[in-house]
Amino acid sequence: LVGVDEVDEKHLLPSLVNLNEDKALSEVLMYYLRPGKTMVGSRDILAQNETESQQSHTCAPQRITLKGTGIAEDHCMFENDGRVSLLPVGENHLCFVNGKK
Repeated sequence: LVGVDEVDEKHLLPSLVNLNEDKALSEVLMYYLRPGKTMVGSRDILAQNETESQQSHTCAPQRITLKGTGIAEDHCMFENDGRVSLLPVGENHLCFVNGKK
């Protein structure tokens, strides 16, 4: 259950929306970019974080996990400091914003 305040707060955050060749699958996922850094990549760190959180009480970094050809384990990073920046993590990791590199 999500409270009204939480929903309203999310609508103020910058967000990413998925696109797909199949229009029925486009715009079904939305990723909110909270303040700070958000890593994007294919590495699934849920199981890793559960193990680490049992060993220490630190918070895991924000992460968006994407699967697909050409998605590196650590592909890129978004930084939201009031203005959103996209930072590729590797030289050969393709990143596009509104269809442009």
